[in-house]
Amino acid sequence: MHYKKNIDIDIEASKKAEVLIFIRDYASPMLLLDIFFDVIYYIILIAAFPVMSIFILIDSLNHTFYLLFSILYFIITVTIASLITYVLCSPRKLMRISGISPQKNYAILEKISKQADWDLRLNSGKFSVYKAGYSLISYGKELVVIYDHQDILINCINLSRMGSRSPFHWSGSRKMEKQIRKKFKQHLAQIQS
Repeated sequence: MHYKKNIDIDIEASKKAEVLIFIRDYASPMLLLDIFFDVIYYIILIAAFPVMSIFILIDSLNHTFYLLFSILYFIITVTIASLITYVLCSPRKLMRISGISPQKNYAILEKISKQADWDLRLNSGKFSVYKAGYSLISYGKELVVIYDHQDILINCINLSRMGSRSPFHWSGSRKMEKQIRKKFKQHLAQIQS
């Protein structure tokens, strides 16, 4: 199902693997250009500071006082680069939440989205996409919900201004998924009681 320009979600494969799987038209020259610039962006993002810290470390080998700070800077930059690499390489895992029926699940999600002031960008019979409001620290947050019989599968994605995946909001996205699961179960308990 298509929900963004040049990006399709393979619903059945995503349900089976419980990972958000996109289908891309690799014949499109604009998509190839986007992928090229995304790769360049991520390489620069990951490698720039560790490479700079190596040069600083080599330069400070003659000065014992600066050597300690250079080693510390190198360790910090390699740690940050490793975390960014992990976030970018980690799959877009879908969180499964047990529900009642697709119609009631959709109604519960509508209540949650209205409370959170989210906009429904797309709704089909198989999945929905909600867009969170803008703030200073969060831009492009989207919640993808795939309906799988009585269950729902959710994933929160943060996109940068150009549409690439943002690695800086990974923990916030996981926290948001847990909050949605908690609110969903609360609403589900109210309906069942």
